[in-house]
Amino acid sequence: MNEQARAKYEKMWTTERDEYYLVETSRSTRDAFVAMIVKRDRGALVIDDDDDVFIEIVARMRDAGVELVTREEDFHRQKALHGIWDDEASES
Repeated sequence: MNEQARAKYEKMWTTERDEYYLVETSRSTRDAFVAMIVKRDRGALVIDDDDDVFIEIVARMRDAGVELVTREEDFHRQKALHGIWDDEASES
């Protein structure tokens, strides 16, 4: 990752790391998986950069201890974030 990209994203694994979590979307081995980056108050983020930059961001976030959740856990968090509850959905 070049210096410009690092400066653009480093808050995600340093000073603002508690504002984010990672969603494990698939796993091929113990250490190799595809992740989605989520900002707790907004939802999934799109990293508009090279794939190598995204891979390094996720690796740095994991190394820094950013929370890793399953897709099911993220589903329930997103429902809560957007005010969607199971009982309301069943009434429709």
